[in-house]
Amino acid sequence: MKHGTMRFSGLTLHHNPSKIEVLDVSELSENLIIGGVPFVCGSGANAAVVRGEGVFYGANAFEQYLDLRDLYKNGTAGALSLSGVRPFYAFLAKLGLKCMPVDDVVEYSFTFLEAPNLVPTENSTAPLFRIAEEGQDLWDISVITGISVDTLVMLNPQLKSPCEVSQGDKIRIRR
Repeated sequence: MKHGTMRFSGLTLHHNPSKIEVLDVSELSENLIIGGVPFVCGSGANAAVVRGEGVFYGANAFEQYLDLRDLYKNGTAGALSLSGVRPFYAFLAKLGLKCMPVDDVVEYSFTFLEAPNLVPTENSTAPLFRIAEEGQDLWDISVITGISVDTLVMLNPQLKSPCEVSQGDKIRIRR
């Protein structure tokens, strides 16, 4: 199955993962009340877990993997964009090589954990524009600003595509 483009923290996975699983997870705990009767209660924390596998290929396959590994080693949350899922902040929690790289092919696995406490909020006193940084597209800017991609597309008719944003572009983020 061919998935849409996947991006994390400004890095586009050029060869989209072959397998992606998106799970919504609630943190639950079991407690005992007087008399030893168990009950389950939720902590209120809900987050998405995104797991999958993919293959980088071509002359720079291992470099593509190392770029993703650098983001993993960095350990900070970044914008995660998947086809059919609203972008959200996440941590790259696991990254692994499925086998040793050979003949310009790197098989890898990954797990992202949503960072629900990093939900951006829209601010009416926010500036009218945002200057795009290297590697950002409208999905990244949407996560950072809390403004939907559809709204950003409407406010920026000069852009040919939500993916075609260049470093230094002046992106309107509100009227």
